[in-house]
Amino acid sequence: MGKILSCVGSMLLAEEKVMANPFHEGELAVQRRAANGDMGERVGAGIRPILSSMAQRFLSRQYMLIVSSVDSCGRLWTSFLSGEPGFIQIGDLQHLRIAAHELPGDPLWENLREHEAVGLLAIELETRLRLRINGRAHIEKDASITIDTEQVYFNCPRFIQQRALVLEALERKEVSHIQRSEGLTQEQQSWVRRADTLFISSFHERGGADASHRGGEPGFVRVVDASRLLLPDYAGNGMFQTLGNILVNPHVGLLIPDFATGSTLQITGRASIIWDEERIAALPGAERLLEITIDEVVQRDAILPWRWQLIEPSPYNFPLA
Repeated sequence: MGKILSCVGSMLLAEEKVMANPFHEGELAVQRRAANGDMGERVGAGIRPILSSMAQRFLSRQYMLIVSSVDSCGRLWTSFLSGEPGFIQIGDLQHLRIAAHELPGDPLWENLREHEAVGLLAIELETRLRLRINGRAHIEKDASITIDTEQVYFNCPRFIQQRALVLEALERKEVSHIQRSEGLTQEQQSWVRRADTLFISSFHERGGADASHRGGEPGFVRVVDASRLLLPDYAGNGMFQTLGNILVNPHVGLLIPDFATGSTLQITGRASIIWDEERIAALPGAERLLEITIDEVVQRDAILPWRWQLIEPSPYNFPLA
């Protein structure tokens, strides 16, 4: 399992064609500043435009999918889709279909009608495996989403908290509470401080939309005030897709799920990269920081049809001071 989960392991079949030069100028600039040598280039060699047999098998057993989209104003949103295994259907090596219902209060479907760029993250919390897919989306007449894949690659297991899916289907009820605001309420600030997992979306005209995972000990995300967050950037795969996108385009979208209640907190805003060593040192384990200015918050209560139970925190988590 250790070899399968390696951050720099290929995880894809040898007969697949490797993409040439998968990085744009923002990613290359962050790689140079982070002085990570050729790590990004070596790991980036695993990016393919097609779905390997391993990726297809992985997708076929998933219960959830994280989706990044861009609205008509250029803002980023991160959405949570879920269903019984098989709701992600493989068409061929570069096409898949997502048979998921449009959820109240979620801008995803409207965004994809306006802007076809989409980023997907299939993450299996129990095994700590995750697969990223960037491509182009189309809304079909039956409201399903078809994806033309452009970049497909597995990521490492770092900072993923191990959780077990509670396999009891919940009765889907009409959402009784959708709350929108320009900043975080006191209750939402407490929610963020309790979180050990979030998902972040970013976008670049060449690289497209991207959805990524961030995790740590509860409290790893620092609440500065109702309109600002500090997010540590820990050591990862060295490709810096998220930070590279942000360097060129500051718009980001966050999704902070409450796995126990099925509620979600969606945040859209703008991020800047902090390289100041003194500020970075205040967050244990951080190599850089993201300072996020919040533009809008959407809270949806008990919207998810599944629940997850914590098994074990990630062994990579840094103890908080």
